[in-house]
Amino acid sequence: MHDFVLVVPRAPFASSVTLTLDLLTTAAKLACRVGVAPPRWRVCAVTPGSIPLGNGLQLQVEKLPARSSAHECWILPGLDIDDARQLDARLGQPDIPPLVAALRRHASAGGTIAGSCSSVFLLNAAGLLDGRCVTTTWWLASALRRAAPAARVEPDRMVHADGPVVTAGAAMAHMDLVFYVLRQRFGEQLTAMLGQALLVEQRRLQTLYMSPAMMAPENGLIALLTGHIADILPATARIHGGNSRDGR
Repeated sequence: MHDFVLVVPRAPFASSVTLTLDLLTTAAKLACRVGVAPPRWRVCAVTPGSIPLGNGLQLQVEKLPARSSAHECWILPGLDIDDARQLDARLGQPDIPPLVAALRRHASAGGTIAGSCSSVFLLNAAGLLDGRCVTTTWWLASALRRAAPAARVEPDRMVHADGPVVTAGAAMAHMDLVFYVLRQRFGEQLTAMLGQALLVEQRRLQTLYMSPAMMAPENGLIALLTGHIADILPATARIHGGNSRDGR
């Protein structure tokens, strides 16, 4: 029996895939030092064989099982897209319906599914976000609110768990996602040692990384205004700071 299944869609964000494998592999090496069993995992897709990850990388995958185990936590890497328009086109491609059906089947069997960044939209396509509080990459938050009006989207959160659904923010938040599911399955001691070995700190919020101009790229006027405000704020702050020091 496996603890995790890395479910790889076609054209994934490569770093999310390789990062998951590196974290799980390192956790397995460290597990004996804290007296826990090493995590077990497999890498699957709707169609078995080789999946290109970009930049010449290839990944061998097994076929997703027809029957799910409630013990397994499925981990979804993000899709390799740049904006909401690309996301809409990607979700309309023919490989998505069987993947969505598999996600729905796993959730119905009582399994946990963890997705980061744009893969949260796959969870929505499977009907798994209704009534739940979720996060996603901050620059797609408005698109997720439109796509999932029955969900509560909190883009400031780095990772959010609501029942069997765990969601995470932008690209590298996938690392925080994997740390979270490892912590839930194998405890704080292993994940603390993993963080020390890899120099990774626990992060809770995306807020510091948000750019208003990037959150509204479809509206040129808003993007222009927010970019202008961001440019002049430092200068304004320096002027106010100088006045304050002068006692004015």
